[in-house]
Amino acid sequence: MKHFLLLAVSLSLTYGDFVLPDIEKYRVLGYAGGYVNPVGEQMNVHGGQRMSEDPTPVGPSDKWQMGESSKMVLALTIARVAAQGFDTEIPLQNVLDFQLGKGFENIIFIQLLTRQSGLPGATDMAVGHLDFFSQLQQETNFDVGVDNRALRHELTEHFLGENAQAYPLTEEESIVNWPIAAHILELVTNKTYEQLVYDEVFDQLGIEGCGFGPNTVDPSLPPSQPWSHIADAFGLYNIPITPSNQAESSTALAPANGLYCDMESFGRLMAVHLERPDDFLPQDAWDIIQNPYYSTAGFGMDFIDLGDDGIMGYSFGYGNAQSSGQSHSAFYIFFKYGFATYTRANALIIPGMRANTGLTMLNDALAAAASGGLVTKLDLNFL
Repeated sequence: MKHFLLLAVSLSLTYGDFVLPDIEKYRVLGYAGGYVNPVGEQMNVHGGQRMSEDPTPVGPSDKWQMGESSKMVLALTIARVAAQGFDTEIPLQNVLDFQLGKGFENIIFIQLLTRQSGLPGATDMAVGHLDFFSQLQQETNFDVGVDNRALRHELTEHFLGENAQAYPLTEEESIVNWPIAAHILELVTNKTYEQLVYDEVFDQLGIEGCGFGPNTVDPSLPPSQPWSHIADAFGLYNIPITPSNQAESSTALAPANGLYCDMESFGRLMAVHLERPDDFLPQDAWDIIQNPYYSTAGFGMDFIDLGDDGIMGYSFGYGNAQSSGQSHSAFYIFFKYGFATYTRANALIIPGMRANTGLTMLNDALAAAASGGLVTKLDLNFL
């Protein structure tokens, strides 16, 4: 595999043609970002503060919640296990020890990953399953060595069991698809999801700065890592969420939104998508995970056709609606030009918010630097 050069850049410094935009005037609290360019160089930037009520600045090695970008790691794990013989078209009824509910009788594994499962989207879950998610949150434990397979089995039976019923298919993502897919892998391999990710992805790529659960459970000040916050649309209020085992996603949902990484490690996850090494995945597997499979949905990311600029893979997380913590995570991979950009923030950022303008400026600057000026603006109106 190629070796990627880390070039850390601090706030208000320049590197080559890259100038970090003054995005803090848009009330972006704390943030980090970076790119991997076509020759394999990685550059990371950061700024702002870790917590709204403490001036401690964001550091170059800080760890950030990955949010929905966590699905990309599970997709790589699934692809690795499939390359070793796992059948991605296996009927779920062949694996599970309970009777599937109405509409789920013939569901196969691959449908879990591409919005073809009939599992509830965010709207339906908010209406019908809040009590269940609250229960999962109370049972959450990210301590090292804790086996969470029973909790994911409980989630799987709740949504697929004989008392469940399939919803009409929509373009809306279901956050429970990914934990259920992870649990199927657990049953087939007799390994926990966490162990599979380490064995098949982190250890294979030499990644040491990623893990599961909150990026910190330390509530002391000054903050040792970025805290999550609840924010208003104008960035006037950023209310800190005290770190704890229950401050982010539940362990049951971790495959969908429960990982953390520092920027160097996340850049390595982006780099492997550009490098496509044969000793990690066969080329036909790379072709599958780097293209849409059903509508705009693919494995661990969505896709948009940019015309002459080719296919772009992306993930854009608005925050963690399944718990109290709120944060932002995004990545964009331009396969034609061979570069990727990524950003993080420690408060909720959605289109229409003032802070979103600042993060968009950062993405534009990263794209322009990574592409040598080929791409100077990311049109993110489709998000």
